[in-house]
Amino acid sequence: MNTLNGRRLGAGAAMAVAGLLLAGCTGGTPAGGGSEAVASSSPRASATSGGGLETLSASKILDRAVRTSEAATSVRVKGSGRDHGDTVALDMCIAGRHRASGHIWLGHRRVDVIRIGSVLYVSGNARFWRSSTRQQDVSAFTGKYLKTSTHDKDFADLLALMRVPDLLADVARPTGQVAKKARTTYHGTPAVPLVDEGSGTLYVAATGKPYVLGLRANGERLDFTEYGHRITVHAPPRDRVIPV
Repeated sequence: MNTLNGRRLGAGAAMAVAGLLLAGCTGGTPAGGGSEAVASSSPRASATSGGGLETLSASKILDRAVRTSEAATSVRVKGSGRDHGDTVALDMCIAGRHRASGHIWLGHRRVDVIRIGSVLYVSGNARFWRSSTRQQDVSAFTGKYLKTSTHDKDFADLLALMRVPDLLADVARPTGQVAKKARTTYHGTPAVPLVDEGSGTLYVAATGKPYVLGLRANGERLDFTEYGHRITVHAPPRDRVIPV
């Protein structure tokens, strides 16, 4: 199973995407607006056995965990790792397949992203804008968002970090033989560890729904939390938007 390592983020402005963890979705998500309210369905909220999860083979547990997590109405994804010598991290709140907001860092460059349907808004710190525009004076861009489309190929890799199926396709893909280990806990939640001899360990909730809880590999980490929590996402004010 892979983590953030190896994912090269975007072309053009997306090349400046970054990774230092920032607080995000508690209560209302980084960007409010067009709200989606959902009932909590976190693994810790249910004492129900994961449908005999531990009796299944490692491959079947992995398949069930991916399908269940992809079907979640919302989730928060936080992680950090290394990519081509840079520290990479993200904190992303995802509501379904078409709404998300959060922060990503690559070294000292931060990008702030908002996705609503087919519209993508991208902003960032001064280092991000300097890298994107190749200008030293980026004061005109401070606090502004570039408005583009999710169909813009320059932002394809960035967009993939805002969709649960794409994230899971990357991090839950085995690179070696996968073995099921003895039940443990992951941040207080009972979990079944799936150890990939080629890379790392994926943790699957052993109670409630068999959600993917997280991944640990070679000093890198990716956590999936707040399944089913309320997430609100809205566009930035019009006077802060730069159309493409």
